[in-house]
Amino acid sequence: MMNFMSIALQNTELSEKELRQIVIDFISNFGMLTSEEVEALADLIQVKQFKKGTYLYKEGENWDNCYCILKGALREFVLVDGVEKTIHFFFEYESAVKFTCHQYKNLADSSLICLEDSIVIVGNYDPVQEAEIYKKFPNLQEITRMATEQDFGKMQDFLSSFMTSTPTQRYEDLIATRPDILQRVPLHQIASYIGVTPESLSRIRKKIVSK
Repeated sequence: MMNFMSIALQNTELSEKELRQIVIDFISNFGMLTSEEVEALADLIQVKQFKKGTYLYKEGENWDNCYCILKGALREFVLVDGVEKTIHFFFEYESAVKFTCHQYKNLADSSLICLEDSIVIVGNYDPVQEAEIYKKFPNLQEITRMATEQDFGKMQDFLSSFMTSTPTQRYEDLIATRPDILQRVPLHQIASYIGVTPESLSRIRKKIVSK
């Protein structure tokens, strides 16, 4: 779960007032907090702005944060024999959370990098401060639970589909369900994401166009 108290501001492309309004809009989307609670919670939440190409963590590092993207895109990947293998992409209003690192305090087994200039809420896993926040904002715990279950469910659906589909089906599914990925992500990373080489993806694209 996120500890909102630990979040700090970095970079100044947007003013603090502009960033705060982005946070207010985000919190208000959940619809379970009063306007007063939204304003109060927004005062506790600060965000970080990251430039494209910034690593939020690298494989092998001690990692204890979670991220929620307000604007921009992140990519999670691992290195296999020196080659980057994309695990997942994260876009607006999606969370990048590693439950294993939280539970077992492991080193990160992947890297997370900004695909675009991004505005991100950053939380850490401090159970004491987390309990204090939930005590002050009781409905926030339910919001966090719902968001976590939704993210976990989406990941399970993706893994199930990935395991039972061909690369061509995976690419066609992206076209049908996530065209934003195709518009915002380089093709060589798309190829890695669906488990093929760039050359194989080129052949897949040609076959689809020729249908």
